[in-house]
Amino acid sequence: MAATYHTVILGGTQTIVHCGTVEQHITIEQGDLAGLILALKDLGVPQGDLSSLTKAIEADRSEAKTYGDRTQSWVASAGKKVASGAWQLALASAPQLIVAAVKQYAGLQ
Repeated sequence: MAATYHTVILGGTQTIVHCGTVEQHITIEQGDLAGLILALKDLGVPQGDLSSLTKAIEADRSEAKTYGDRTQSWVASAGKKVASGAWQLALASAPQLIVAAVKQYAGLQ
């Protein structure tokens, strides 16, 4: 995830121009549930929703699926919560990072 910021301040006889790029990455090892939960918690995903994700993943895993219907449903629900403003996330790019983290956990990315 990358974002580019440009700041220009004009005034008097001084001009200050600032340009920069911020890249945000999350790396989750495939199958590392604890790492996934910690990363999502750091992004601001509420504990109750993290518990729901853990249950969804464990239920899918019991059916020998790494990214089954329950996990997909959680990701879809997460997207709706982000869009509605129900979650106060730490970063503007958090929605994309959440999806990327879950896919990395499942070995899909």
